[in-house]
Order: sequence, then structure tokens, then C-alpha cells
Amino acid sequence: MNRYILFIALMVSVLLVMFPQSLYGHDGEDVTDQNDVDSVIIAMTRLDVNDTNLELSYKIKNNTDHDVWICDSVSVFTGPDFEVYLSEDKQSLLIRRRLDVPTDVALGVCPYGRYVLLRSGQERTESLLLAVPIEPRRLFVSGLATSDYARRLVLEIGFYNEDLPEMIRDILEMAEKLNCARLELRECSTAFFMRYFKGIWIAHWLFGGLSDFEEYTYKEGSEEIKIPYTWQEFNGEQVLRIEVDGVHIPYEEEEVSAADEPPQSETEPAGVTMALTGLYVNDTKIELDWKITNESDHEVWICESMSRDYPPPLFEQFLDDDAKTLVIRKLFDLSMSEGRELYPPMGSRYVRLRPGEEKVESVSVALPVRPYRMSSGNKVTNAEYAERLALEIGFYDEDLPALILEIVEIAEHINCDLSIGYHGFREDVSDRFFGGPIVALLFKGLLGFESNVKSADDDGEMWMPHLGEIRMGEKILRLMVDGVSIPLR
Repeated sequence: MNRYILFIALMVSVLLVMFPQSLYGHDGEDVTDQNDVDSVIIAMTRLDVNDTNLELSYKIKNNTDHDVWICDSVSVFTGPDFEVYLSEDKQSLLIRRRLDVPTDVALGVCPYGRYVLLRSGQERTESLLLAVPIEPRRLFVSGLATSDYARRLVLEIGFYNEDLPEMIRDILEMAEKLNCARLELRECSTAFFMRYFKGIWIAHWLFGGLSDFEEYTYKEGSEEIKIPYTWQEFNGEQVLRIEVDGVHIPYEEEEVSAADEPPQSETEPAGVTMALTGLYVNDTKIELDWKITNESDHEVWICESMSRDYPPPLFEQFLDDDAKTLVIRKLFDLSMSEGRELYPPMGSRYVRLRPGEEKVESVSVALPVRPYRMSSGNKVTNAEYAERLALEIGFYDEDLPALILEIVEIAEHINCDLSIGYHGFREDVSDRFFGGPIVALLFKGLLGFESNVKSADDDGEMWMPHLGEIRMGEKILRLMVDGVSIPLR
């Protein structure tokens, strides 16, 4: 029986080597396209599963025209170089060597990831030997999954498809040029600070600033670098992945302690809901009515319009990528089409909805529908009729003025020199790691916030400038109607 299983596994691995797959990751992470000759690729070279061992060999090759940095180990002191555990589907044995991963565990000791340089055209061969049944090794995962056997093998290797030391140096240099004084985290919410001031967090709390980075963390010309786990604040790590189905790998179940057991379910207040109250389509127009109800225990802020100073249309209306769905949308926390963020000045108006309150809204669209889009889209699609209608309304499930005010106040408290703006810096670095200072800059500091936003305390509405690629956490209410026939222009 074991020989038969081994034969199947070997045939699968041979096919994977001969026909590399294009694999896609979970939780939105980037995964390399294995068919791309200009990418970093991974290919299995050996898989052997028997009664005592699992042996896995593979090679990684840099087919790009630039250097990349491969995760060589993730450990706490002398901990495991790989994580090895059964995934939540109770079928997949996940062998993982990545640092930019989520965790629900309060880590007592910070794990570190060691990354090594792989130059353009170079190849790296690796192998792994595990005793069977597989004993779990975990650093980040909190949930437990148990099974006698794994039926799928998943290998994940993290890498940065850029100059990793140079990217860190850019972060540290920008933090110094912004003149950000060291902030004691007890003066504000740590989670909040890490959400909007990633670069400053990284610079002052994890790498000790530019001088410490250059003296202790990375020596110029070195081919390896060690970086700490930052609760996914230091992002950008991509993933190489191999998946093999049809294996039969004995797995050693984990002991479930009281601390690992999920908490008892508690009754939580309902959230924000949207309900369709009317739909009318004739030869000349489509009319749509709905109501939004705040059934939560706190106030929320609903997107009222996509513009403050310009006339309608206040909604986007366009055919979705499936060429079947007409999307009518009032959602602002998106990437905008090129030039929209420059002129006319982009903004959106939000209104407060207190607990228990309802907001009744409607829209009338002339037929055939003329496309109107402010945000950037994936591709242009065409059809004579839409067969489905989607309504999307953006909202913030929190006190939006208080959120902005805290960002602006922290930016001033840590003495960020906002007069220098963020021009002259790499935009990908500034957008990824300095959301707070950029938000404060675009609101023109505390005085600008008070003149444009603070009236929200009285009349329940505020204006929000577009913040470029800074995502503020706007959520979406969505309605979907099938079986319609809406003519399109």
C-alpha cells in the first residue's frame, strides 16, 4: 500500500516539475506566477514519503533582472526554521517559512526572519527531512486542526522581490527627515499607532533608527539580513508555493489545552444593514430605493456623496468585469483614476448614523445607462444589457472624525515636519509605511482638520479628502439583484 501511495506522490511531483503551476495565495498575499519566465520560480525536485520520513527537495531560481531576498529561516532563538502544521481544512500539511503572516497569539518573544540574497540568474537548491508521523512546529498559528493523515502537501517560502536592505534604509531615512520625535506608546493606542504610523514604528522600535541599522543589522555588501516580526506592519513579502495533492502523510495530533479552546460564544450586537425597499425599471429609467439601519451599539459614518463641490453624478455606475453586473457605487476609499486626485480636488462627504437610526436613500438612473467611473478599474467590459444589479455603499464602522483627529494629533505630538511633505521619497515606501503623516499632511494639520471636519460634532457630517493609496478602513454595504435586464450605453 505504501509503495502505491509513494508511486502516486512521485508521479504528482514529476508532473509538477514538468508542468509548473500558477498558484494563488490566501489572505490576499502575492504569490508568484510559476509560468512567468521573468519571475522568481520554485520547482519540486524530489518527494519521498515512507513509514519513517518525509523527504522534500526543491529549487528556487531568480529569473528576474534584479536581486531578490529569500527567507532562509524564521525562528525564536533556536526555534524551527520552518513551521509545520495541519491547516484549518484538516487535509493540508503546511510547511511554511515566511515572516509576514498573521497571528492571534500574544508573542512573548519576537521571532526573526533571516533573508539571503539571490542574484539575477542564480539558483538555490534546498531540501527538508521530517520524521513521520509529522510533529507540529508552529510560531504564529493559534487555531488547532487535527487528523490522522494529511492528504495535501503545501510548501510556502517567503521572499522580497526588491532590494530589502535598501527598502528598510529608505524607511529609516524618511523617518529621520520627517523629524519624528520618539513617542512613548503608552500615550496612545499601540494598535492605532501601528495602523497609521508603520514606518515610524519600524524605525524607532524595531531597528533603532538608521545608525543602529547600519551598525548592527545590515553591513553594506552583505548577502544576508535579519529582520524582526512586526505583526505584519513590515509588509511586502511575496510567496513561492508548491501544492501536491494525493499524498498520504501520517500526522501527530496536537494536544488541546484549555488556553487553546475557543471562547464561549457571546451575543454581539447586530451591525449595520442595508435593505432594498423598491426597484422600478421601465424604458427610460431605473429607480432604486433602500434603507440603511445602524443596529450596532456605536455610531457609524455613511458615504453620502462622492464630491463636495461638484454636481452629480454622486454615484459611480459601470459594468463589472464579468460583463453582466451593473454596479452602482458610492464608495470612496479606492484607488482613483489617473489625474482624478489632482484636479478637480477629490473629496467625499460622510454623515453620522447613531445607534438605532435609519437612513432612507434612493437613486434614479436614466436608461440606457451611461458609464461613469471615478475609481480605477481592472478592465473595460461591454454588453447590450446587464443581467444583474449590484448596489454598494461605503461606511466607516467607527467614529470617523475621532479617527482622523487622533491621527492628526499624534502626527503633531511626535513632531513630524509635515512641511517637507513626502515628495522626493519612493511613493511605495511612503504609502506603505507612513499613512499617518500623509493623512495629517492632506488634512493640513490640526488647524485644517478643525476648519473642515470638526463641525461634524454639531451637524453630523464631515468632508474627507482623497488620501491617495492610504486605505482608511472603509467597509462596504452591498445589495445584489439577479434576473434584471438593464440596457447599457
